[in-house]
Amino acid sequence: MKSIASFTNRMGAPLSIALVLLLGFTSPAAAAGFTDFLNNVVNEFNSARRPLALIAVMIVGALYMFNVIDMRRTGQVIVGVIVIFASGEILDLIIA
Repeated sequence: MKSIASFTNRMGAPLSIALVLLLGFTSPAAAAGFTDFLNNVVNEFNSARRPLALIAVMIVGALYMFNVIDMRRTGQVIVGVIVIFASGEILDLIIA
């Protein structure tokens, strides 16, 4: 019985806040269509890919400089970054 009371004391406030947020923000989510949701995901991806690619190239460059990574793995990372950057343009070529 003590464990249930301690669980309620520990998790009561976070669960209450989550329930209020869940019920409070359902109407905008229900009003938007699935296409709008996917467009928002694509917009978030587009804004995050440039810093991620920069960090990846910096890390690979540092690893290559200290001879921790070989040329093959470096090339794989660079090709991966190119594919990530070009994904929107590749999709436009396929759809058009």
